[in-house]
Amino acid sequence: MRWPVRAIAGAMLAAGLATACGSGPGTPAAAPTPTTTRDPAPREAIEVDVEGLPLGEFDRSDLEFSGLDRWGDRVVILPQYPERLGNALLAFDVTALDAFLDGRSAELPIEHVPFDGSAVELEFDAEPNLGVFEGYEAIAFAGDRVFLTVEVHGASDGAVGYLVHGHVDPERGVVLDDARIPLGGPYGDAAPASARNLGFEALFVERDAVFALFERNDASNPSPMAERFTLDASARSTVPMGHVEYRITDATTDPRTGRIWVTNYHWPPSPWTPGRDPLRARWGTGPTQGKSQAVERIVELEWHGGRLAPAPRPPIDFKLAEVNERDSRNWEGIAYIEGRGFVVVTDEHPRSILGFVPFDANAR
Repeated sequence: MRWPVRAIAGAMLAAGLATACGSGPGTPAAAPTPTTTRDPAPREAIEVDVEGLPLGEFDRSDLEFSGLDRWGDRVVILPQYPERLGNALLAFDVTALDAFLDGRSAELPIEHVPFDGSAVELEFDAEPNLGVFEGYEAIAFAGDRVFLTVEVHGASDGAVGYLVHGHVDPERGVVLDDARIPLGGPYGDAAPASARNLGFEALFVERDAVFALFERNDASNPSPMAERFTLDASARSTVPMGHVEYRITDATTDPRTGRIWVTNYHWPPSPWTPGRDPLRARWGTGPTQGKSQAVERIVELEWHGGRLAPAPRPPIDFKLAEVNERDSRNWEGIAYIEGRGFVVVTDEHPRSILGFVPFDANAR
């Protein structure tokens, strides 16, 4: 087996799943614990360089990476279509990342993670009413449970995607169950043309629930909401969200502190014109983003009385590459690494890029 799943699962269970996931599957989703707010004096936005990480043989745009998450001491990379990797995901070890970032190694070994999504994917072949399967968009782990979102179009019930779930099997890797939960967009039949290719691209686990975030939560969204599900997927509810301009493409958390971050991206040729961005109005922009219509950044979210909204802290702006705005980097995945920062990944635009963003959580 190419991935030592059994050893990792045992280590995680020994560490105690309650720390990362609350009281575990079957427990009703409790109201999120409000995040402690630190409201620093306003200051100008700063930009950070994204340090490139080697993808090696997986530097292929056709893999269309669409999500990231931590699972134990590994970072798991989700391709939109795992069959293009021979039905596999990818993963690398956090200790190997440390060695690369510290200059102790010139390599970042990446290995295959067996993936079996047949229970979900065969249903789309057998039931046309489910819509056309357009791959996996997000991934989140809760112990040995795993959640993914699927993007579809043409579903008879108006769904823009589905939440699917499964588990990590010691021998078979990530295995999905034959169950799915429809995810409807906020626009219904009145979706503007600019919103017809949007879905749920961000997942995160907090305590005893998994949250799915819709891609577009700007002023055009009539009711920005996050979908909340118990870890056994037996119950769901909605949580109101605050205004976030530009696309939300993935999410990550620090399970020790409850802090939440999302990748936030705008591609200038997009079919919609952005509105006023409250974060830029408050914090400004860095030098390269101030000269561009492209937006590449990380935004922190936090709970405000049961509502998920931007935290009163400046976004982490990425220093833009000196390229045409059409070639801005579509960051589709993010995973927080405690004490270091964030691993981020693009899909195929402008190419497959795995990167690292340094971040001192104690300073911001």
